[in-house]
Amino acid sequence: MAEAEELLYLAAACEELDELECAVVAVEAAKESVEPTNYKDRRFDLTQLSNTECCNYFRFNKADIYRLEEALRLPARLVSPTRVTADRTAALCLLLRRLVYPNRLNDLLPLLGRSVSELSIIFNCILDHIHDNFGHLLGNLHQPWLSLEKLNTFAQAVANKGATLQNCWGFIDGTTMAISKPKQHQKVVFRQVATNVSIV
Repeated sequence: MAEAEELLYLAAACEELDELECAVVAVEAAKESVEPTNYKDRRFDLTQLSNTECCNYFRFNKADIYRLEEALRLPARLVSPTRVTADRTAALCLLLRRLVYPNRLNDLLPLLGRSVSELSIIFNCILDHIHDNFGHLLGNLHQPWLSLEKLNTFAQAVANKGATLQNCWGFIDGTTMAISKPKQHQKVVFRQVATNVSIV
C-alpha cells in the first residue's frame, strides 16, 4: 500500500490525475492492504485434500499425518493462552506447511481458513506443545536411537540410495550450498538443474 500511496502523492503533486482518478487509485490501494475476510467461510478440512495435495503441501500423506498426531500426543483441541482453539489436524498441518517451505502466514489464509493472528497463535501453541513434550530428545544426544549400531544402519540406508558419502545418516534441511569446484568427484556434486557445483 505504501507504493500505491507514494504513486498517488506523486501523481497528485504533478497534477496528472483528476479527482476521480485519485479516488480510484486510493480505493485500489486500500483493497490491497485489507486482509481477506472470507477465510472464516473455509475452515481447514484435511479430508477435502487428495494424498497428492497432502504430500505437496505437507510432505506427508493423510494416513501419516494422522499417525503423526498420535505419535506427538496432540490433544483433540489445542487451546492457546488467549483461548484461540484449533483441532489437532489443522494445527499440525499448519506446522508442517510452515516447515515445508518458508512462507508468510498471509499466504496460508486460503488453505487454512484462519486470520493471520490466529495462525500465528496456533503455530506457537503447537510448537510449544511439541517442545514441552519432546524437547528433551534434542537437549541430550545420548539417546538409544543414536547408538553407533543405529547410526551405522541409518548411514547404510542412505548409502543404499546412491549417496556419495558412506557415513551420512542425517540431513539438516535440504538447502543447496554452493561450493568450489572439487578436483575429484565433480559429477557427484554438479547439479545440472541449477548448473552449479553444490552440495545438497
